[in-house]
Amino acid sequence: MALPSTFAKSVSNMAAEWMSGSPLSSSQMIEVESKFRVPPDFEKVLELKGAKLMRQTTFTDVYFDAPNHELSLNGYWLRKRNNKWELKIQKLKIERWIESNREIEDENEIINEIVTRLRSFYPNIDGDYTSVEDIVQRTSCKQIACITTNRAVYEMPNRVVVDLDQASFGYQVGELEVVVSNEKNVDSAKEAIQRTADFLGIECRSDIPSKLEKYIFSNCRSHHEQLVKCGFFVKQLK
Repeated sequence: MALPSTFAKSVSNMAAEWMSGSPLSSSQMIEVESKFRVPPDFEKVLELKGAKLMRQTTFTDVYFDAPNHELSLNGYWLRKRNNKWELKIQKLKIERWIESNREIEDENEIINEIVTRLRSFYPNIDGDYTSVEDIVQRTSCKQIACITTNRAVYEMPNRVVVDLDQASFGYQVGELEVVVSNEKNVDSAKEAIQRTADFLGIECRSDIPSKLEKYIFSNCRSHHEQLVKCGFFVKQLK
């Protein structure tokens, strides 16, 4: 299928633009993403529009938080995906339908970020930690969610990634995603996501909850309400 001129930007040029500039470390990329409800037979639409199925995978995310939610209420989402620790530092979500969040995968960097954040609430906390597991155990961090996901990952011709997720508690959501290496490339990534959504005939909206939002809404309404007040979750869950 021939791609519209407004959509068919050079793949090599686009990839170079997203990864240009003074980059963050390889473990601190910026994930630009937007959620959408998955229409019926959407996989067929993706194939007709030139998307390539990259992989199908299943993973389990276990999320942890400080005793009084000091991490999540400041946009710090600590999770263990299968056996690997990851940290997402979230930006405010109020009236936004595209998010740009920092993702950290290096364990030493995660330790530094978490200890620095916890010290702002608990000044007497020491810094002698050998692992994220050590932090979780010694600071009484608690598990707040456990979600298993079946994911199909597609890549569009313009390098925008389409994730189709089916969560273990029955919730399905789609996501358009671009990963960039520098803050200055976020706007071009947002443009690509908008063009891709239009091209696929889907609507990305800020009130479409992530799997984690839906899980917390269903399992801990008071925590969800706090996150809405802080601007990290949206109020509308439809």
